[in-house]
Amino acid sequence: MKKRISKSLLMTTLITGMCIGGAQGVFAAEALQEFTLDPMIVTATRTEKRDLDVPATTSVISNEQLVDAGATTVENALRFATGITFKSETIGEGNGEIMIRGKRRGTLVMVDGVPLNFRTGYYNLDNINIDDVERVEIVRGGGAVLYGSDTTGGVINIIMKNKRSNSISVSAGNYGVQKHQTSLQLGKLGVGASWEKKGAVDAVTYPASTGKFFDFLGGEKTIFSANYRFDDALKMNVDYSNHDYARRYNNKDGSPSDERHYDNDRNRITLNYNKDGWNATAYYNQCHIYYPYHYWTKGVKFEDARIYEYEDMKKGIDITKQFDFEKDTLIIGAKVENESYEFHDSYDPGYKVKAPIDYQYDRNIYSVFAQLDHKFDEKNNVIIGARETWTGSSPDGTNYSEFTPQIQYLYKVRDDLSAYASVSKSFTLPTMNDMYGMGDHHPNPDIKPEVGMHYEAGLKHISGDHSWKLAIFKSDVKDFITEDSDLEMAVNEDNRNMGIELSSEVVNSNGFSANWGISYGNPEYRDADTNYQWHRNYGRLQANAGLKYQANKFNIALNASYLYDRVYKNSQEAIKPFLLTTAHVSYSPTKDHEIFLNVDNMLDRIDITSHVSSRYKTLGTNFVLGYKYKF
Repeated sequence: MKKRISKSLLMTTLITGMCIGGAQGVFAAEALQEFTLDPMIVTATRTEKRDLDVPATTSVISNEQLVDAGATTVENALRFATGITFKSETIGEGNGEIMIRGKRRGTLVMVDGVPLNFRTGYYNLDNINIDDVERVEIVRGGGAVLYGSDTTGGVINIIMKNKRSNSISVSAGNYGVQKHQTSLQLGKLGVGASWEKKGAVDAVTYPASTGKFFDFLGGEKTIFSANYRFDDALKMNVDYSNHDYARRYNNKDGSPSDERHYDNDRNRITLNYNKDGWNATAYYNQCHIYYPYHYWTKGVKFEDARIYEYEDMKKGIDITKQFDFEKDTLIIGAKVENESYEFHDSYDPGYKVKAPIDYQYDRNIYSVFAQLDHKFDEKNNVIIGARETWTGSSPDGTNYSEFTPQIQYLYKVRDDLSAYASVSKSFTLPTMNDMYGMGDHHPNPDIKPEVGMHYEAGLKHISGDHSWKLAIFKSDVKDFITEDSDLEMAVNEDNRNMGIELSSEVVNSNGFSANWGISYGNPEYRDADTNYQWHRNYGRLQANAGLKYQANKFNIALNASYLYDRVYKNSQEAIKPFLLTTAHVSYSPTKDHEIFLNVDNMLDRIDITSHVSSRYKTLGTNFVLGYKYKF
């Protein structure tokens, strides 16, 4: 595998390159969106629309609400959104999963419209600082027409700030946690950086069927981000993160089996042009993971007995053009993307004699789409769209293509009430990991793309200081792609779900605000192993709630998420409900100074957060106390 560029050289290159472009001049203050219960949403239709005018189930989480969730990264903040089930594998590890409407590997996560999902179908939201985020837009239900593959459950778009605040913060807590970060706006250049450390934690999983369990051995995380706006139309974003941690796999008697060190570097560069109806984004997204194993045999430790290393890369360009007419808005677009991965797996001959494995694959993905938004009158609006997606240049010549249409209808009952209905088709490509394997993951040349149909109807009432949203949904996905732990390969299964979501938000002038949501569904699957009989998956009932009080210099926010009627997928064994709770308290003696306290798992519960073989559990009550200075 190619040798990595050193971190210091990378940082110097990126900062120097952006500064050469010129950091002089004053950055024009952008019109920041004020907090409102009926915000402007871009992700759902690729055009700016008020939430009340969007024919889909949507949520917008502002930066203020992200902070109130008591989290420092986007990953943890999303735990309290309606209809979203969150699973994080280990303290400090990241690689969490966000499931929308019971779809594992069915959520497309984007930053400013650029996909984060890699070959494995997952992403890492643990390396995005909340201070850098303006808002998060969530669209539930299939979104293949606008964004292509990986949208069976929905779309999450993390919209970053164009203009940063000037601040520096330091914080520390129990479990050896420290986090320090800064944010600066220097003319047209914005820069952010953070460093986080987490201490060791024993037994972060319950014993598996073999009796083995994991210890977390501690780790560090470094994040750097920068953005430069050349003018009103052209901007550039650069992000780098390094996640370095270790964990140990123990035998039933507590003796070590193996120790795994994890060094993850991620780089993301985007260049965006937006003017006169044209929107073009060129992007480069790269992830490199170096994963050495230390093994114990009869009490003897073999250092670096196995080296497991891989690199994922995506680069592409996405172009759209918007045409505005008297009653119509037409958007046409095209996207070209190349994705590749490189893999190396070898053993020290002193520990195990096995031939090294080295391979590299890549392919191209192409798509074109069009969407027509037609307004019949002040009350009736219909949106019709379609996308054609196909692949090329696959290593073995296996390519795919799919046509995905969608139709949405919205009826404006009155100015504060709308009703909508939507029918759409989704399409998810098998990843190259599914097709060709990686390490212990076997190839499956017969894997099929998953195709789903999604039906939804809903009501939205948004008036003054309160809002209500109701949605009824149904999805049927054929050949849903999932992992078979026994076969150690990706396989196809059918997947279905039907349910209802109800949410509300209230903002009062006396300093109180509240939100709550209830989601009930019945996610099920069937495959050859189950004789094509339907079996349950994940949980059925989820409830979330938040309460905030702000007065003068104090801010107090409480959040909770409860998941009930849960099962393990493979064994169908019942799992006790989980209850996630957080508290955020801040005090600002002056506008430039803030003292804050975040407490997670206030009830000190030990809940299982996963629904598959590895039974990861929540950390006990943990807190972070910090100070922030704004200038």
